[in-house]
Amino acid sequence: MNNLTSEDLGKQTIRFKRFLMALTTYTLNIIAAYLILQLGLGEIEPTVWWLFVGSTIVINLVFALMFLNHWNLRFRDPSLTALQILVSASWGMILVYGLPEARPLILLFFIPAFSFGMLRLNTQQYVLVAGLCLAEYAGLLFWENFYRPTFRLEFELFLFVLFSAVLLWMAVFGGMVSKIRRELKRKTVQLQHANELITRQSSTDDLTLVYNRRHAIRVLKHFLAIANRFEMPFSVALIDIDHFKQINDEHGHLVGDEVLKEFARRLADSLRETDVLLATTFHPEIQDEDSDVELESFVARYGGEEFLILLPGVDQPHSLSALQRLREAIGIQAFYVPFPLVVRFSAGVAQYQRGETLENLLHRADEALYRAKNLGRDRVEFAE
Repeated sequence: MNNLTSEDLGKQTIRFKRFLMALTTYTLNIIAAYLILQLGLGEIEPTVWWLFVGSTIVINLVFALMFLNHWNLRFRDPSLTALQILVSASWGMILVYGLPEARPLILLFFIPAFSFGMLRLNTQQYVLVAGLCLAEYAGLLFWENFYRPTFRLEFELFLFVLFSAVLLWMAVFGGMVSKIRRELKRKTVQLQHANELITRQSSTDDLTLVYNRRHAIRVLKHFLAIANRFEMPFSVALIDIDHFKQINDEHGHLVGDEVLKEFARRLADSLRETDVLLATTFHPEIQDEDSDVELESFVARYGGEEFLILLPGVDQPHSLSALQRLREAIGIQAFYVPFPLVVRFSAGVAQYQRGETLENLLHRADEALYRAKNLGRDRVEFAE
């Protein structure tokens, strides 16, 4: 119970706020009852009055402890909506019994309590709660019919029928409102999922499931600003699968697609295992001021069989050693697509120079890549 997530704590906060609203309702009802007595609209025995006030304190203290100690999470409905309505109705019956002269006014006190059901209960649950409340009221009238000398059967039956109609109407209407709220919540969740999917698709390559070129360019632009501000080194590598056209020509594009997917997966996995320095090692404050920017190494499909790797916080020696480890990790084990196939790559690496444009940085990395390919492939070259 103590290991609650931030989402669980948020829900608990909402439930406690609803409880505070219910507590306010209890308080207002006590004030209204007191005013009824002061206006001479009814009389109540002191014992019954203090039972009414004392039970208010006990009821709300118990519910407060349940929410604050998270005991409510043991129940099927952690909001305890139905239970709170039933307890409130039983509490209200004390006043219904104690102030028979003002009973039409007292019955109005039940409406705010039942309105809370719109936040949670469906129609069936609402009708069940209303039925239990009416059963309590009917039991009270049955007892009064035999033991209260001033009991007026026709008048009390009229009030009972009228009160029943109001509660049943609230049950049907409240159930409809609750259904609409649940449907809106479901639609909101679906919309959130759709937005997350759109965001993911806008930044992810459909085939390899690594970042796409658009997202890579967007992040690189952020890094240029960060690097200039904090004088943070970072490097960019362009990687090209060696002889990929030959793989497509000899084995078909389906095999080529499998090679791309497996290459991207191994590249990302190997990159996570490298010991490259991250930007936050140099400037921890960057994460606080630019929390929307990924300050980690990442892989993106740059186009065709070309991939881009961002190495934040990494200078020339570290970037070369990191790419050499990646090259060895990729080529050490054959790809099974589904037959074994050895795949290697060439790479060009460029370290960002303060003040240069993104186009120039990528151009230098591209020139280094072509130099690696011209020097025999399966190698890493650093930009001039």
